[in-house]
Amino acid sequence: MKIPATTSRIIEKIYAHLFSLFFVAQILSPSFGGKTIYLEYVVAMCNPFFWGWLKTKRCSERTLLALLCILGMAITGHLTTMLKILVNIAGMLYLTYLCQRCLWKLNTYLFISIFFAVAQLVLMGIDPIASRAIGPEAIAQMVWGAYATPTNTNFYAIFEWGIPRVAGLSREAGFLASFVVASFWLYFLRSKYHIDNVQKKKTIIYILGYISSFSKMSFAIVGVWLVHQFRRWVDKIPSVVVLCGWLVFFVGYWYAHQGLLLAPEGLTWLSRFGAYASILDLDILDFLFGIENLDKIGTITALTEYYGEGKFGGLGGWLITNGIFVFLLWFVALKFWGVTSTGFLMILMLTINVEPDTNQNFVVLAYYIVFQYYRIKSCEVERSIVARKEQAT
Repeated sequence: MKIPATTSRIIEKIYAHLFSLFFVAQILSPSFGGKTIYLEYVVAMCNPFFWGWLKTKRCSERTLLALLCILGMAITGHLTTMLKILVNIAGMLYLTYLCQRCLWKLNTYLFISIFFAVAQLVLMGIDPIASRAIGPEAIAQMVWGAYATPTNTNFYAIFEWGIPRVAGLSREAGFLASFVVASFWLYFLRSKYHIDNVQKKKTIIYILGYISSFSKMSFAIVGVWLVHQFRRWVDKIPSVVVLCGWLVFFVGYWYAHQGLLLAPEGLTWLSRFGAYASILDLDILDFLFGIENLDKIGTITALTEYYGEGKFGGLGGWLITNGIFVFLLWFVALKFWGVTSTGFLMILMLTINVEPDTNQNFVVLAYYIVFQYYRIKSCEVERSIVARKEQAT
């Protein structure tokens, strides 16, 4: 029996709401054996309308080559990395489906998360215990108990003179800040290309989210804006030069300033940037294929992180863990998909505090932004829009 079109649309909207809820509030997903089962992907895989949409899309030769590059990561011994990147690509595809089917509900649930963040912030000044009672750790444990996904109710100011930062429905404050930055930038781009209308209420809510979650990651919005403003010049530089320039700058700077990472007040930067200071201490095999345990490096920077968090984050940490071969396969795959030099910088800046294969919502959103607006095809569309505007004037 065929389902009426009206009923099908209602069911499809329910899938969209469920995906958006779990995508924004990843604290609602369970964890088993230290691995989080992200429910948004369970919803996506069970959505027959998504599979029907996917069947209508042509798989180009360049896409097949890109997927072969990603699958090649398993050959180098990094099966988990391959799977995590494929999950991010699947999430990016689902966001594309939501946009094309006019089912974009992410803003609704992000605004609910920001509402929680504002409530947490207000309660921090009135009753800190009540604030933590509606924090991510308490909510996750209330829903899943012993199977709650790992969270961090890190409600404290990053500067002595600052206000506490809160997490809303994200796993921790820094992740909410990252998600707000990526979402706000997407809102800017969608408004620029007339997909969304600029609304004062939406802008105010984004600003509230930015202030209430203000973290070191919040500064990334400045770099993102600058790169976007100079994108025509950045895209004239080969992508490999851009990535090498990024690595040379950070490796050189942090190798020469390791004392800042090891100082008591600088340990917060160690997980994010300490890897860059350790890359030059790798032997050739570890540099090519990656290294799991930092204690094998043997330097004070690596050992401090090993006995602390146990693993470096950021692009540098990802490079140390996976090696240069995986990094090159990731680079070539994105080049097959037409990602521009600006696009690579956007991914690096929007995910600067985590590895580029992390399955967090803001990482998936970063890939979506790049695939929609910072690929060669996207640049051609932008140029045509600018040309039409110039002709109209």
